[in-house]
Amino acid sequence: MDRIDGALICVFWKMAFSILVIGTYVIIASGGPREVFRGLLESPKHTLTGFVLETLTATGFTLALALTHPARALLFISLNPLWCALFGRAFLEERLPVRTLVVLFLCLVCILVVFLPEILEAEGKHGTGGHASEGASGANYTSAPSPAPTVADANATTANNNGNGGASDDGDEGAYDATMELGDAISFLTGITMAGYITTVRHASKYAPDANMPAVMICGLMGAGVISFSLAAGRVMPHAAGWNEDQDEDGPVAHFWLIMTADALCSCGLFIALSVGPRYISGAEVALIMLLEVLVGPLWLALIYADLPGTYTIIGGMSLVFFLAAHEALVLLGLAEAEDDGEEEGEGERANGEDTKGGGGRRGNPRMTRGAPPPPRGRPARW
Repeated sequence: MDRIDGALICVFWKMAFSILVIGTYVIIASGGPREVFRGLLESPKHTLTGFVLETLTATGFTLALALTHPARALLFISLNPLWCALFGRAFLEERLPVRTLVVLFLCLVCILVVFLPEILEAEGKHGTGGHASEGASGANYTSAPSPAPTVADANATTANNNGNGGASDDGDEGAYDATMELGDAISFLTGITMAGYITTVRHASKYAPDANMPAVMICGLMGAGVISFSLAAGRVMPHAAGWNEDQDEDGPVAHFWLIMTADALCSCGLFIALSVGPRYISGAEVALIMLLEVLVGPLWLALIYADLPGTYTIIGGMSLVFFLAAHEALVLLGLAEAEDDGEEEGEGERANGEDTKGGGGRRGNPRMTRGAPPPPRGRPARW
């Protein structure tokens, strides 16, 4: 059982449990199945685009973590704030404030501080046959394992240890490099598709506010499940990945179901937030906030696996939090000033008897729609 097959099994069951949970939420929140279908048909182009992008994102994220080193995967995926900024400028004519551009650059530097040393250490271990080096650099940070090591990883390690000795080292080396390159490519593309989905949701909030984007997300999860089921040739039961009741190494199959259920429940919050958040703030800001995973992930590792984060992780993570907090503080201060200006302008308009139609409650003050693109010419604003 190779790493790809094991990852596909995880993708299938993660999507299955997520669809059950989020589907229930969407049906209740929408007012019934009929309203769900009506929302899907409200804007076919947004539905189709969101479906394709969410399918690729949901499939690629798990595959990337399984096929390459987690630090490499997260580094490439974490570039999505940059893609969000570019897509927002290209498709929504969003002009990001200077503070957002500066924080975007600084956060990307923080990402490099967190992941680059870990990537270099992993490359060094691979070059020395998988043995850790105890040099001076090893004292500065710890090598964080995958947050959710798959059974396929354990099987691959066991097969390597119990295989044909050194005779197949060259073949294993080539297979490892090929798998790593595939994982890197999937990670890079996943960051782009994630940014595309965020931009699609924001575009729908502007041009098709009645479109049911959470329902579109469910369709994307279904697409990811179908793809994983097809690529795995229908072999998606736990025993296909080595989870057997009588195998002490991997533990009982109940562990598999617990892990998949917990993974799906945690992912549900992310999926829902990605379908709602871009309606209120720019895609680049959504992606920037998602970078908090860089700090929160190692904290969970420390709590669950007793794997303390290294020096570079702490420095990069804390710097990331500081820059994001400073950005949001500036935003809040800017909004307060905008509210004061809006009240003064509103009083002046009421005194002159002017009617501010199409403002959506934000009288005479375009700055109240922070990050929102201007309405298209010839059409009234609908938010």
